[in-house]
Amino acid sequence: MDPKLTQLYCACKNQDCGHTFVCDLGFCRTISPPKNDKHTLLKNLLMSLPTKDRLALFESINKH
Repeated sequence: MDPKLTQLYCACKNQDCGHTFVCDLGFCRTISPPKNDKHTLLKNLLMSLPTKDRLALFESINKH
């Protein structure tokens, strides 16, 4: 599955219905950019990486 796509598992709250289903949700486009500055956005993105990947990235940057 594309990393920009996620699946939502849904269930109807009506007990008489009981319908369960999966929806695909994907990013289309930005309408207005976030108000956070680039530093904050980059920090949040880096912190969302698994520690192993973050350390590998920093090691790669330090080599250059």
